[in-house]
Amino acid sequence: MTMQSLRSALLAAGLAMGFMSIGHAGMIIDNSPAPAPVAQPEPMPTILYTGTMMSNVKRVSSSMAGQSIVKVLAKLVPNGWSGYASDPSIKHITSVSYVGANRPWPIVLEEVLQAHGLVAKIDWNKREISIAVSKQGIK
Repeated sequence: MTMQSLRSALLAAGLAMGFMSIGHAGMIIDNSPAPAPVAQPEPMPTILYTGTMMSNVKRVSSSMAGQSIVKVLAKLVPNGWSGYASDPSIKHITSVSYVGANRPWPIVLEEVLQAHGLVAKIDWNKREISIAVSKQGIK
């Protein structure tokens, strides 16, 4: 079987099975069904909340630029809260910035965490925040 007759046989088989049709100027148009979309895993949240959220959440009106993560957390997290970091390298993150714009502190914190590849757990009942490195790593 020559190459030309092989192509013709394959084309005829595709047309007969309904997978392809001949379009304008001899172009082959694929009529096979589109592949089913692959389900993407849900992204992990930047902050996991536990407990009952306080009704009077501190709002952040100030802004900071070029500070260490330690200074930024001290400014964002309300007085009386405890904080923990699971990885000692977290405290070495510098050049952290945020804009408060009178927003609740968890919203501002989430932006800071996302910008630097971190995640956190906020326990409203214990007034604790635990910070860890995300699966993507520190940015």
